[in-house]
Amino acid sequence: MKTLRFSPLVVALAMVASVQAATVPAESVRRIGEAELLVPKSLQRLLGIRTAVGGGVSAGSLLAEVVADPRYSGELRAAQSGTLEPAERWRLPGERVRKGELLAWLRPTMAQAETARRQAEIARLDEKLRIARMNFERLRVQADALDNPAATQNNVYYEQADLEWRALQRQRELAGLGLAVPQPLRAPADGTLASAPVREGERVSAGQLLFEIADPQRLQLAALSHDATLPSRLRGATLRLGDAALPLLYRGSEPQRGGTGWKLLFEAQSPPPRPLLPGELHRIELDAAAPEAQAARQGCLALGNGESGVWLHAAPERFVFKRGPQCAAWGAGERRVVQGGALLEQYLNQAE
Repeated sequence: MKTLRFSPLVVALAMVASVQAATVPAESVRRIGEAELLVPKSLQRLLGIRTAVGGGVSAGSLLAEVVADPRYSGELRAAQSGTLEPAERWRLPGERVRKGELLAWLRPTMAQAETARRQAEIARLDEKLRIARMNFERLRVQADALDNPAATQNNVYYEQADLEWRALQRQRELAGLGLAVPQPLRAPADGTLASAPVREGERVSAGQLLFEIADPQRLQLAALSHDATLPSRLRGATLRLGDAALPLLYRGSEPQRGGTGWKLLFEAQSPPPRPLLPGELHRIELDAAAPEAQAARQGCLALGNGESGVWLHAAPERFVFKRGPQCAAWGAGERRVVQGGALLEQYLNQAE
């Protein structure tokens, strides 16, 4: 008895044919009017038919960066140039801090000539302070020798010496503070240390960013857009983190500093499944009304001779073809075919 052997090519062709036969639906497109088609749901999915409601919906996405909410964050900058010194230890990003907590010390740096000038000024103040103290002590001893409190209180020279001595003491304190005395750097807000771009012992300039503090539960997403009409057309936004979809609330926009475009700000309406960190990049999905010119062109088919047409989704399985000299504006509540309209036109022409 002989065994039938088939080549691998024949077997492969047979398998492809069986798969195609299984995927082709039993229903077919039927013409039910002059410009109407009945398309079963299974065939709509196979042909990739997509529709949209009147008004036009444009779905897209933008790359957004997680930024600190300015209402619940703060930046600490150097008031003058100097050298950074730790408080008890150097604080690292991610640590929790409280408002007013000492983070570091800033020891001002001055030029050698300026240091010499201030030291000479302090020396002159020390000399004046010693003389003022001697005068005050001498007048005080004389007032005590009189044993007359009323006379002491009305002694103008005694009061003048007292005020002069106290004023010189205050001048000496202020002059000493300006001579390389470290200044405390305290946290401007409660939160988490988001960034510390400087290190212990580093020399910084006036206005340089030292620490940035943010509340991890109150962060925003900043996305750059070059479409000036997008904020007015925006209907909603979504951030996807794993399996979670977080609805975002649009907070406003502002021109991009030092560049072109607008920075759109969003914030999550519910807590994220994991903490977000400033600087993270995420892609957010946008739901916006399509521009008027773009909405009028959606689903529009050019028929030649200056004529065009669109397919209207009149019922779940019924489609009506509408002709005109140009694509008309969307009607209220009108549902158009925005993808697959050319395939429906082919079925309509074959049925004629």
